Amino acid sequence: MAFRKGYKFHGVHYNTPGVYSFVKSDMVDVKKDGAKNIAILGKAKGGIPKNIMVIDDPEIAKEVVKGGPLLTAMLKAYDPVIDTKQGVELGGADQIFVIRTNDATKAKTPVYQSREVEAKIGKVVSTLHPSTTGEVTTSGAFSGEENKTFKIVITSEGTKDIAEAKYKVYAAGEEVGAEYTLDSTENTTDKELGDGAKVSFKAGKYTNGDTFLIPCTKAVTVYEYVYTIESKDWGEECNFISHKLDDGEVLGTKTLTIYDAKSDTYEVFENVGGAFDIRYKGNQQYAAMSIVSDGKGNAIKLQTYIGADEENAIVDLDIDLDQEQFKSVKQLALYIASYENYEINTVATVNSELNANDLDVLEKVSIKERCGITAVLRDLEKTTAYQSRFVEIKASNREVVNYENYDFVQLLGGSEGQEAQSYIPFLDEIAKYDIDYIVPLTDDMSIIAECREHVIEMSERKGKERRLVCGAGNGLSALQAIKNARTLAHGRVQYFGVGHYDFDKKLYPAYITAAMHAGRAAFLGVESATNDTYKMLKPERTFEGRDRREMIDNGVMFFDEEVSDHNHKLFYPKLVWDYTTYTDKNDTLQVERSTGAIADQLSKDTRKRLDKILTGKLTPTGVLETARNAVLSILKDYQRKGIIVAYRNLEAKKERDKVYFRCEIAPATPTNFTFVDFLFYDQAIELDTI
Repeated sequence: MAFRKGYKFHGVHYNTPGVYSFVKSDMVDVKKDGAKNIAILGKAKGGIPKNIMVIDDPEIAKEVVKGGPLLTAMLKAYDPVIDTKQGVELGGADQIFVIRTNDATKAKTPVYQSREVEAKIGKVVSTLHPSTTGEVTTSGAFSGEENKTFKIVITSEGTKDIAEAKYKVYAAGEEVGAEYTLDSTENTTDKELGDGAKVSFKAGKYTNGDTFLIPCTKAVTVYEYVYTIESKDWGEECNFISHKLDDGEVLGTKTLTIYDAKSDTYEVFENVGGAFDIRYKGNQQYAAMSIVSDGKGNAIKLQTYIGADEENAIVDLDIDLDQEQFKSVKQLALYIASYENYEINTVATVNSELNANDLDVLEKVSIKERCGITAVLRDLEKTTAYQSRFVEIKASNREVVNYENYDFVQLLGGSEGQEAQSYIPFLDEIAKYDIDYIVPLTDDMSIIAECREHVIEMSERKGKERRLVCGAGNGLSALQAIKNARTLAHGRVQYFGVGHYDFDKKLYPAYITAAMHAGRAAFLGVESATNDTYKMLKPERTFEGRDRREMIDNGVMFFDEEVSDHNHKLFYPKLVWDYTTYTDKNDTLQVERSTGAIADQLSKDTRKRLDKILTGKLTPTGVLETARNAVLSILKDYQRKGIIVAYRNLEAKKERDKVYFRCEIAPATPTNFTFVDFLFYDQAIELDTI
């Protein structure tokens, strides 16, 4: 190989002297110890049913989720508190995984076009004796106002030659018909049956009892399916969307108008389908063009015909609409323009995504004058798919070529559907994600129990630690709330026994309060939310005396109303204690949500670091030391940040293909009680002698 002069710089070989540069970014913001992910599952007015949506902005939540308990819970989770402890920041959820649990349906409208079907004399249906050799044929044009079937019966005895045979003609509904002989031309050739229908008898033999049915249908207007326009969202609010079709300003194009009455918003897509127009400018008297379909909606051939008249016309242009050759309709237009005697004008607003296969089907339309070549249906599909907020074309009949205008038509069929009776399919969906808190927006204890089992399974056996924050509805007594909490008791479960009144003075159920707390807990991570002031008007109720003691002892979360130091008429709702439903022992790791969160976070961080260092890798002593140092680095970092107080006895041991780490850790724990003793004593007072 010959020597190559020059140098390679960031993978590119340069052999011309000059100055070259390369830019890279080292500005990626990697979050550490930041907000955790939460998942909220519940009914909503908008969004894809039963699918995970990840939303990190309240404004996007309003646009996508639209309404219902799910939106309320999300907005509360994003911004849950108005006051907190000294040195602790305000804040709520950062990124929320949401699932719309009601099986809502889309709204839609099938669009049809009218087509005139000419009157028709149908094919003769014969019932013949084996000896019969004659045949009946039809002619004429049916002019009746109702569909009619004529019946011809051979009445002559035995089998007769045509000159000796006789027949009767019955009209629809008649039992008696006139009898005719076949020995005269007027009864044999173009015999008038009525309403323009005629029959002729060919030479041969006819047998008694032979029958001939001639069905005739009147001219009718039929309606053919063109496309279905349906909402992009799901739910009953989609029924407020309507649409209409008008002619566009460009020849052959259409204008689609969408109106959403809910938001009073219009979308107008003008000159849809515009491609180019064509005119034959040669000397022939007849010029026409066809665009042929493959029967599946794709245009595959363009042909032009020229001649003295239609009967004597010949094919002039015969172009295969190869998508590889004609990637856009503009390329096709320029190609046709290169031929003599054809004038082409392209549409300035043509959709660049349209290709030659998208053209509408045509059959021998005249091109002696300007003829618009369009791709209306495919343009409608592509335009609504990417540009409309409200609708899209989902199914279409590309063999239809007529797009009739229509006034505003409303979408129908959108519904909220039924709430899911089980959340297990949704929990299976979120199992693959790193989610720290799950909130089911339901007071159904069986569904809440499903969520409880999910967080335990994922945390203890799947290595994906997560926690459940839940609540029931409204109006629960202390005893009912305690009973529910005992049913759910676990160190990974928090249960709210009361709802809250918001600033709109509306009472919200406890599961909305739970979502608010989950957002706060996600933001705080390893810090406690105890004594935080939550953003609400007031809790549904407060508790004193025995109810209060038993609520605390059984792990039911609730709020106090504390009077303002500055205005005794103002009260602030403060979270009594950020604890779990675990009540078996006084184990801080199980009882304190924040302490448990330290263990979860430390476990996740350690697993991720060690997975990169050890899994699948040869592990001599040096690699094992590197892994131990990585764990040590994490522990020192946690200690420096005040998340843990101390650690000791870090051990690392490898046996066969297994590595064991063991360490004792003292976490930083929240202070919930502070006791101050004052001892007053008598101090003698003496004045100096003057």
